[in-house]
Amino acid sequence: MKLPKILSDRCVLQRDCSNIIWGFDATAGARITVELCDKTYEGTADDNGNFEITVDGQKANTTSDITVCEYANDEIVSSCTIKDVIWGDVILLAGQSNMELPVERTLDFSEDYVKTINNTNIRHFEVPKESMFGKTSEDLNGGEWQYANQEHVYSFSALGLYYAMLYNSDHDIPVGLIQTAVGGAHIESIMNEELLLKMSDKLQMMAKSRGENTESCDCGKNSSCRVCYASKLTADKDLENNAAISAREVKAQEDWYKMVDELDAGVGAWENGAFTPDRTINIPDLWEEKYKLYHDLIGLRGSVWITKTVNLTKEQASRPAKLSLGVTVDVDFTYINGVLVGRTYCRYDHSRYAVPEGVLKEGSNTITIRLISNIKDGGFLPQQPYYLRVGEEIINLEGAWDLKVGCRLSGDAPKFEDLTFYFWRPSAMYNQMIYPIRRMRVKAMMFYQGESNGSHPWEYEYLFREFIDMMRDLFHNSNMPVMYIQLPYWGQEGDTRHYPGWNALRDAQKRASDIPGVTMVDIYDLGCEYDLHPQNKQLVAERVYDQWRI
Repeated sequence: MKLPKILSDRCVLQRDCSNIIWGFDATAGARITVELCDKTYEGTADDNGNFEITVDGQKANTTSDITVCEYANDEIVSSCTIKDVIWGDVILLAGQSNMELPVERTLDFSEDYVKTINNTNIRHFEVPKESMFGKTSEDLNGGEWQYANQEHVYSFSALGLYYAMLYNSDHDIPVGLIQTAVGGAHIESIMNEELLLKMSDKLQMMAKSRGENTESCDCGKNSSCRVCYASKLTADKDLENNAAISAREVKAQEDWYKMVDELDAGVGAWENGAFTPDRTINIPDLWEEKYKLYHDLIGLRGSVWITKTVNLTKEQASRPAKLSLGVTVDVDFTYINGVLVGRTYCRYDHSRYAVPEGVLKEGSNTITIRLISNIKDGGFLPQQPYYLRVGEEIINLEGAWDLKVGCRLSGDAPKFEDLTFYFWRPSAMYNQMIYPIRRMRVKAMMFYQGESNGSHPWEYEYLFREFIDMMRDLFHNSNMPVMYIQLPYWGQEGDTRHYPGWNALRDAQKRASDIPGVTMVDIYDLGCEYDLHPQNKQLVAERVYDQWRI
């Protein structure tokens, strides 16, 4: 006999309502007991060894271990104990990267506050990021509940945590956060197959009445629409083919980086900044935005080396140090005095590195960045922090840096190819990340998603309405309160960072705000021109808390 991963030590169960304790792999027909709060409940395993036992509701802040036993001839043959369970309010977190964004990536705004957090009545369960096609899973493949303490809080959903802190402080009610969001996810990936096929027919008819094309689409491997739901749902069931595609793409990326490494004159020689520069650049600049200044770097695919020296006193060099390099495009490997201190592989992530003890020295210290441009023209996002912090002292790193090209690929060189992100495919997350936790009783859902649906904005309203109904049905809570974020400001009209359709998608989100029990929170003014993942999630949480009551 075993219990699902989400029913594990430190879990939070929803207060003031009955809950289900369920499990698998018992002997068919076996008697099952559940003991909690000095009361015993009984049930029977079905022919497949599965069982569900409903237990009474408990008040907020009730704590108990839960022991589940399987019997044969009145003898216990197996048992499981869930330790340190607490009853409170369970909030489901869903969406994409701005919901997923961990606390550790918001520290430029909230580090001092986060250092004060040590609250065992706020707990977080990260659902493993996995996909499944053609069927639903009955259990997750991992995950555990963690306390909001200094050991674990930095991996929590930032928006979820900051909201939970406000809620718990005001109401003295424990909060359990179930985090299911995945960066880049489309809303279709969180919807079941049957519903998507129904929606495909409906949206096709609507598109036809609008005079739009219903025969073909231009969706790439990481997007989908009403035209291709059915074909992708069918194709993705070929798991061997999926695995072969992923293996080919991973190898192609590895080969591309290997090619750049082999052609880069600086690898093994310039990590300490010992090169004669070709030119200077300014940090922070995006080269594509200043064509006249950086015309020689526009279109470069390959690598450049960028360096700057910082003078430190002996006392400064002895302090704990952190390096902040804002957001780099596309990939950076960063060295101080020839020692690798960090690397970032995604142009949407923040480059923040703890400097190992002993790396800094009295006198001249060389910071060297190996910047690889694989898809975009290179550079450094403005409106981000660029500094070396030694102790509490900030040393500004903005301004002139020396640059030398390490490798400039020729036009006939292999192109860098993005991976197929199967999480994003229709129903992929629903099958493996949402369906297995459907028996959990949840108080409410927080939803931050829409960025990835910007290429098909008018359909979003209808998909979102069906999504809300589906989630309420799945979690047996027809009145489940839902809060969703209307997309914030990002980029400028016409520039290369402005994702097509965001304004139209915001309109679709607004039209859907008439769903009963659903609250839309407008955070347009909290967006950032250059950052798809603004770090000000504490401000977002405060606005959500002001407008949403559960």
